[in-house]
Amino acid sequence: INRIHFLNGEFMKNKEILNTIMVLQGEVEHWKSLLQPHDTGHIHTAINFATERIQELKDELYGDRKSAQAKLPKQMEFNI
Repeated sequence: INRIHFLNGEFMKNKEILNTIMVLQGEVEHWKSLLQPHDTGHIHTAINFATERIQELKDELYGDRKSAQAKLPKQMEFNI
């Protein structure tokens, strides 16, 4: 798979997909640092939504969840 369909009807290349994954992972890490014991449900929601999007992008890029987890370069992988 060289390209996936993006929301506005254009295509994203593999490099753009990887860049999007990296940006989303960085945002998730930042949002995790903002979590408090209470009143941060909206942040949990954002983290969950972004995590699912990251997985969708990995699946599109690598074909399935097992391959996606194994093939992403280690320096790009956060523990989410």
